[in-house]
Parts: sequence; structure tokens; C-alpha cells
Amino acid sequence: MKTLISLSLLFFLLSCTTQKSDPNFSKPIKIVRFMGVDSYSSNINPQIFWSQSQEHMFLFMEKADFLSEIENYKETDKSNLQEYIYAFVTAKKDTLYSDYDLRSWILIRNNKQKYYLDEQGKTSEFLKRTFPFFRDCSYTPN
Repeated sequence: MKTLISLSLLFFLLSCTTQKSDPNFSKPIKIVRFMGVDSYSSNINPQIFWSQSQEHMFLFMEKADFLSEIENYKETDKSNLQEYIYAFVTAKKDTLYSDYDLRSWILIRNNKQKYYLDEQGKTSEFLKRTFPFFRDCSYTPN
């Protein structure tokens, strides 16, 4: 009888499987906004963007479904980006860059750049309407 219970218990334990969850699935998208645009005499390029970390403001977004839409926009041969204002860093370490208008996009995946243009401004409208983080705020010193 002990043997039957032991075998039953062993069979039960071996038949149970655990489903491994994707650790990247639960990680939020990190969005970095460069706040010091007016402080620099030249356009904000990636080197300035990342080297001046005191100028960063962050937003973490659990579900950033809109990012998948970017690759459906018109792909262009060159970047239309004016300045590097936003960086969207995914769990897979892909990075999307955009400027204030959120219509021009640079996707960097596996060290390769692709350029996209949101001609109708759907993503820009959604982000600015939904999140104050993406709205332009005028600064009035005291």
C-alpha cells in the first residue's frame, strides 16, 4: 500500500508542469523625455540625450500597445526627426526615438535603424490626449 501511494504521489508530481512566463512580458516600457531642450544651442542628438541624465524625466507604461503600430507606418529612407526628445525603451532593449511632434520615429533594433513617419499623427494624438507627460508645457519663471 505504501508503494502504491508513493508511486501515485510521484506520478502526480511528475505530471504537474509549470508554465514558464516570459520575464519581459511583465516589465513595463521605459519612456525617457529630455527636458533641457532650451538649454542647448544645438539640436539634441543621441549623445547629448543620453549623456545629460539630469535632464531626463521618466514614465513607465505597463501596456504600450501603440508601439507595435509604429512599424505599420510609412518607412522612409532618412530620418525626419528634428531633435531627440523621447526614447521608448522596451523590455527587449529595442529603442524608439521621437521628437516633440511624435510623428517621426527611429527604431533601433539589433543595432539597425529604421525610419518611420506617422503622416496622420494617430500616435501623437493618442499620447498627447491621454498622457500629460507628452504635452508641451510652457515654463514661466517666478
